[in-house]
Amino acid sequence: MSDRLIDRWVSGMASAEDRAELCELIEKDPALCDRLFRAAERECDLAEFFRGLPTISTSAPAPVRPTRIRRAVSGIRWLPIASGLAAVLTISVLALHLANQRAAEPAPVVVDMPRPRTPAPVVAPASVPVETLPVPLAVDEHTTLAEVFAEVFAEAAPEQPNEPSASASTSPMPATLKTTATTSKPTPPVLLAARPKPAAGVQHIDRVDGDLKDAEGNLVMRYSLRAPRATSERGNDLGLLLCFHGAGGSEQWLADPMLNALRAQGDVQMVVAALKSKGPNWTVEDESNVLAFIDWAKRTYSIDPRRIVIQGVSNGGWMVSHFGSRHPELVAGVVSLCGGNGFEAPVKRPSNAGETGFEYYVVHGTADEDVNVKNSRTLSAALRANGFRYVYRELPGVGHDVWGDERTRSDFAGWLTRIRHKTMPLPDADRKALAAFSTRDDAERLLLTDDGASTLVRIGGLPAEKILVRALRSKNPQVRATAARLFGRTAGMPGAAKLLAGLLSDKDVGVRAAVITSLQRAADWNDQDALLGLCRFAGARTNSAGERLNVVRALTASFTFRCSPGTDNQLIHELLVHLLDDEDISLRAAAIDTLPTVEPARFAYDPAASTAERREAVNQWRRWYRDLFAPTDEKSDPRR
Repeated sequence: MSDRLIDRWVSGMASAEDRAELCELIEKDPALCDRLFRAAERECDLAEFFRGLPTISTSAPAPVRPTRIRRAVSGIRWLPIASGLAAVLTISVLALHLANQRAAEPAPVVVDMPRPRTPAPVVAPASVPVETLPVPLAVDEHTTLAEVFAEVFAEAAPEQPNEPSASASTSPMPATLKTTATTSKPTPPVLLAARPKPAAGVQHIDRVDGDLKDAEGNLVMRYSLRAPRATSERGNDLGLLLCFHGAGGSEQWLADPMLNALRAQGDVQMVVAALKSKGPNWTVEDESNVLAFIDWAKRTYSIDPRRIVIQGVSNGGWMVSHFGSRHPELVAGVVSLCGGNGFEAPVKRPSNAGETGFEYYVVHGTADEDVNVKNSRTLSAALRANGFRYVYRELPGVGHDVWGDERTRSDFAGWLTRIRHKTMPLPDADRKALAAFSTRDDAERLLLTDDGASTLVRIGGLPAEKILVRALRSKNPQVRATAARLFGRTAGMPGAAKLLAGLLSDKDVGVRAAVITSLQRAADWNDQDALLGLCRFAGARTNSAGERLNVVRALTASFTFRCSPGTDNQLIHELLVHLLDDEDISLRAAAIDTLPTVEPARFAYDPAASTAERREAVNQWRRWYRDLFAPTDEKSDPRR
């Protein structure tokens, strides 16, 4: 078995031909299963089992990149008992694999995806363990703090589809376009067959690699697509994520990494389609073909037209910013990863672009030698100047491979699941669903049910948030807390953060906990109203020290990841410098631990020192802030 096949399989980039070749080699030589086993990073349960066994190596285990797994694992020599267990597992799995091959059917093959468990610890910021928060943010005397935060983004468990769908080749499509598609199994390692089959709550993902052709049989677009298997009850509720490769790439590059990133957010409710340009690179000539593919996808799958997001890497990043600028009526969001600046400002700048235009997510590494980071900085400045809502991440020291950063993929996967087109009308089915919330009593009753909450999250955008705004004024604290939680899972009203910030003074501690979490998530994605509300709350000494510390930790959980150059993050810098002179030592310590390392030795600041002893260091930090940013006006001062 060639090293090339192993590396392509481990990295998720193996083609259908590569997987077929692997299967043939395994049948000829069963011992090759052992090499696949040692290269299988995805076998988390087996890796966990062997992790506790002693090894000859004395070095501490460290995570390795997929392309290095084969070399890393080949250096490990397990004890005889481990080798025996591996041999037994390998033989058993090979037998299951051969049996499965003989029992194969011609129907489309699907991948069983277990329902992800609700990640309660992730609800609060990763660096803020909920059990250490100093103030018990409980809904009532019987509810623990962990339960309050676990509920903030808890989602209803998905139901297993009742009936499999027909293959992609039998799906309806435009009369002028035809598709030649092959539905194939992603072919995970053979050992995956030995895993117990998941019970209820399984989501089926169809993989389709195909060619879209016009009526004359001419190739329009080559694609690789992943789609949740539809059911007869499903309406237009799936998003569509189109992935554009970099220069010289193919349609096999991005579909699986993005599918895995979406899985980490919960169940996949999006069709992920990686596209191939006409030539080696994307150009303006590909625009009409992309339009044809979008039209075909909307007719073939249960696509919600309000949930179309385009994502591109490098040359593909240029293409998505260009395409989005040219077709704002189609696109809800644009993700540009280390791409060129293809943004075209509107001829007439809209007065409310933040409320009507599509949204941007831009990422670039400062050490990129292929596409200079200035491209993304210029793009962000143009978006800000034209009033668009955007997120900009700049990764220090990272080169032209930002799409390989797991933190980045997870962040923009969470971002794009919230995005909805701001001006496109709702489908009839969604309008009827929202009609059930028309009265205050009905809205509050439905809001407290799993079905009602999931309906609002699925529809999202301005229509859903109008209902949540009314719920924020409810006399029932449970309704207010639920509405505040759901605001963190939708994105539609630019002014929503101002409304939420008003509830930071709510008498109910559970409501305040939900508000803080939702505002922190919005602030992470560059909502300046959310950031201002949290900074003002944390900077006011009249508020509870425990809750202030909770807010500071929430804001600084991803400080280095979020705080790119520019004025977008001026408020949080000002807050941290302001807290250096706070009367609470825990707040002072949190602030100095988050501020950047500067010479000489952070100005010799000691959070445990007295006010007089800290004065000189605090003054130096204030001068540092004034040099870093222009003066903050009175409106944005978090101390007021």
